[in-house]
This record gives sequence, structure tokens and C-alpha cells, in this order.
Amino acid sequence: ALTMSPTELRKVFFGVNITAWLKSGGDIGGVFLLGLLTNSNFVAIYGVARQVVRPIGLLQTAVYNVVMPEFMKLLSKSKSKKILKFTNKYILVTAAIFLPILIIFNMLSEDIINLFSKPEYLESAYVATILVVTSAMTIIFLPFYPIALKFNLIGIRNWISSIRLFYIAFVAYHGMNPVTLAYANLAGVATVRLLFDSQAYAKLKKTKEKT
Repeated sequence: ALTMSPTELRKVFFGVNITAWLKSGGDIGGVFLLGLLTNSNFVAIYGVARQVVRPIGLLQTAVYNVVMPEFMKLLSKSKSKKILKFTNKYILVTAAIFLPILIIFNMLSEDIINLFSKPEYLESAYVATILVVTSAMTIIFLPFYPIALKFNLIGIRNWISSIRLFYIAFVAYHGMNPVTLAYANLAGVATVRLLFDSQAYAKLKKTKEKT
């Protein structure tokens, strides 16, 4: 069973808050810098792209609210073998769902922008495609956040997540635009997947082999 001392609980609670601050800081801070360093047209292009992919964000919230409570119960009561099985199944199912979505969106992104916005914001189509990939990657690997909580690795995950702020600062220094900001956010998410999620998965497999 998953048991934590009061000190560990405080660390987890603090880590969860840091996660929220990092996400808000990256999202809000990136748009703020885009407006500060560029022009209103670039801000509008990025804003249109975000609005187009907003349903993906709502889907992420729905998945988290529906799937994650059951997964948290599994984390607290089950051995690593069952957790690993659930994680593998979740990743395969969500990847199978999002792969055709990504392909279709990439093909129809300009038509979607024309449907919901003005022709002058057609540049939003490419930005929106990058944001969809970012959101899909976040949803597909969603179980690794509660896994970080289980293994008390939220602090390490937050350090890796903070690299996204460096990417945003880098593109701000070298010339920010809607595309580079979108890529900075994608790079931040990919870095967490590469440096944390892969290691958490390996730790889960290693724990499973010992049980």
C-alpha cells in the first residue's frame, strides 16, 4: 500500500504546487514575452492557434478526471506489475486514438483555421499543428505524473519541467515568433518525456521484476 509520512506528504503537496506554477509560468510567460517582444499580429496568430486546439485541452481534463482517479487507486493498492500493465495499455490506446487525429488535423489545419478565423490568420495552422502534437504527447504520457507522486520523484520531474522556461527564454533572446514559441513548448514537453518519463518507466519495470 502507498503510505507517506507527514513530511513526505508536505513535500508532495509542495511539488504539486510547483508543477502548477511551472505550467502557468510557461504558458502565461511565453505569451507575455511574445506580446512584449513582437507585435499584436503575432499574438493574435498564436491566440487563434490556441483556441483551435482548445478542445484537445478539454479532452485532457476529461481524461484526467475519468481515468486518473482509478489509476491513483491502482497506484495505492496494487503492485508494480498491475501498474505497468495499466500504463502500457493506456499509452497504446491513447496513441492509437491520437495518431489519426494528428494526421487528419495536419491535412485539414488550414481549412479549420479558415472556418473559425480570418484568412490573415492562416499562419496559425502550422502553429496549431505543433500545439496539437504537444497536447497529444502530454495526454499519452499522462500516467507518469501520478507515478512521479508514488515514487516521490515529483521534485526531479519539476526540475526537468523547468527546462521549458529556458527554451522560452532562448527563443525570446534569439527572435521569438508564434512558431518558435510553439516549438519551445513542444521541446519542453518532449524533454520531460525523454529525461523523466523514460526513467520512471524503467524504474517501474525494475520494481515489477523484484515483486
